[in-house]
Amino acid sequence: MAKVRFEVSDSLGIVTMANPPLNLFTLELIDDLNAAVTEAKRTPLRALLVRAEGKIFSGGADVSVFKGISSTDARRLFTSHLRLIADLEELPYPTLAAVQGLCIAAGLELILACDLIWAAASARFAQAEASIGTTTLLGGAQRLAERVGPSRAREIVYTADQYDAATFERWNIVNKVVAD
Repeated sequence: MAKVRFEVSDSLGIVTMANPPLNLFTLELIDDLNAAVTEAKRTPLRALLVRAEGKIFSGGADVSVFKGISSTDARRLFTSHLRLIADLEELPYPTLAAVQGLCIAAGLELILACDLIWAAASARFAQAEASIGTTTLLGGAQRLAERVGPSRAREIVYTADQYDAATFERWNIVNKVVAD
C-alpha cells in the first residue's frame, strides 16, 4: 500500500493517507484505501482512525483519472468507490476522522462515512463538485443531510463554498474542533 498505510496500535486501527502534497484521490490511493479498509474489517479492533499526512487532509479527486474513459468505465469506477465508502461506514466499531488543512470533495465524502469527525481549528471544508458542473458522487449529499438537515446540505453542495471548522462544528457536521 504505497499511498495508504494501515497499522494497529493496541486495539486501534489507523488508516493514513500519504499522497502528498494534496492527498488527491488517485486510482492508486483508492485501491490502497480499499485494501486498508478490507484489512480493518478482518482485524479485531475497538476503533478506527482515518487520517492523512501533511498539511492537507485531501484536495479531493485527481480529475485526470476521468480523462478519456468511457461512461461505462466511469460507472465501474464509481461503483467500486461507493463500496469503499459503504465498507467504511459499516464497520462494526467506531470510526473517527482527524482532519487538518483542506478537506474537499472526495475527502469530505470519505470523512462523512465516519462516525465522528475531529477537525483542526484551521481546517476548511467544501463539497466542491458544483464548481465542475456535477454534484457529490459518493453519497456526500445524503450524508451531509443526515448530519445537518436537507436545507443546509443543499447550500453546501450547490454553492461549493468553503467553510471553516467552527462553522461545521456549529452545524453538527464536525463533532469537535481541536487546536492545530
